[in-house]
Amino acid sequence: MTTIFPREENTTKLFAQILANPTACRRFKDVFLDNLESYQETRGFEKEDSLFAKIILSAYQQSDVSALLLGICGRTLFELLRQAFLIPKKLTGKTSHSPLFLTDQQGTLTASNEEVSNREFEKFQEIFHSELSNSETAIYLVDDEDIVHSYESDFTISTKTINKKRGILVLYSLPSTLKLGMTEAQVYADIWETFLKIQEIIPSSRIFYGQETADNADELCVFLPIHHFEKKMLQNIDQVNHLISTIRAQLLNK
Repeated sequence: MTTIFPREENTTKLFAQILANPTACRRFKDVFLDNLESYQETRGFEKEDSLFAKIILSAYQQSDVSALLLGICGRTLFELLRQAFLIPKKLTGKTSHSPLFLTDQQGTLTASNEEVSNREFEKFQEIFHSELSNSETAIYLVDDEDIVHSYESDFTISTKTINKKRGILVLYSLPSTLKLGMTEAQVYADIWETFLKIQEIIPSSRIFYGQETADNADELCVFLPIHHFEKKMLQNIDQVNHLISTIRAQLLNK
């Protein structure tokens, strides 16, 4: 049996940064314990004895930490890190559901009018035509959901989405790290401080990162929830622009 989830490679620097940050360690622990408690209450102890044993023993045989964590708390290792806001969410491209793009690059709706209210689209248009829109950014209306996995009784893995939110996605292009021979985990380590600073500037934001979502470029995205959108977010985005310009220059100099 092979491992259920592909391992992130070259995580040494990223994990060292997390371990050196007491706040990050506490957030990771709190997220793990919260998931452990809620998962065991809703599903964990209802597993068949043979399924529970198979999950634990198979994870041990494969040295598969994510398979073990999924069996006891309902999250893989990197899902826990994302839930604790210690690494960005994975951007998987405009044709998938992570996130789901509701407009194109020209700001035109690609979704059904029934899915987007007039008020939401007017708010999006206001931001789309604001100073936030420039040659270095692309702005979209999107829906974001969290993807979670769980074991079924036949030892297969099921997938579902939870925590749906609608928002404005500000997309920035960065140098291609694939050309530099970097894994995603290595990129996470390089942008880690920038990632944390963005969340400090705009606490309600979600950060996405994609290494294989565009030709000859990486993409970093800042998701701003539309129902809690405030004018000061546009003011704070100037600080975000500066942070991303700095990290872009650092990647170009690698």
